[in-house]
Amino acid sequence: LSLVPSDLVSLAPGGPMSLAPGGPVPGGADSPALPQGKHALLDITPLAVERLNYVQYYPVVVFCEPESRQGIKAMRQWLAPDSRKSSRRLYAQASKMKKHCSHLFTATVSLGSNAWYEEIKEIIRTQQGRPVWTAVEQADGAAEDSLELLNPPSTATSGYLTCDSRANSDYDDTDGE
Repeated sequence: LSLVPSDLVSLAPGGPMSLAPGGPVPGGADSPALPQGKHALLDITPLAVERLNYVQYYPVVVFCEPESRQGIKAMRQWLAPDSRKSSRRLYAQASKMKKHCSHLFTATVSLGSNAWYEEIKEIIRTQQGRPVWTAVEQADGAAEDSLELLNPPSTATSGYLTCDSRANSDYDDTDGE
């Protein structure tokens, strides 16, 4: 997507998203590097999406589903001929992500047809037209305060702020009964 000129998206500066404590969301609305009226195109991990959701920043997450390993290989040769990544590994990674992280996807686009780019643009237009609900505290407070929650909690801090439900499981203590 970053190779195709678009009126909707722009590649966010700095490459993959990092969630530094107290730092701005890379390519966010307040970023001077992002042209006005465009969405930031980010390559982020599912964990980063969960953290953004946790602090009520809901990104539009479009999963580009590969048709097959051969499809990945052909697309990679077309878009990134110097890439050394294994198409087998990329396909396995995509399958695993679809299986375990589909709840994070706003939409899924099949890469099997040539219309995938138009589908992505339509998804962005649709999502852009919807109202975004935020908490009053977030709307009134500084964005930097809520972004501090994006860092994973250390073992020294209390566990109730973690996004990991296994950390506070009620079933941990019942094994001995």
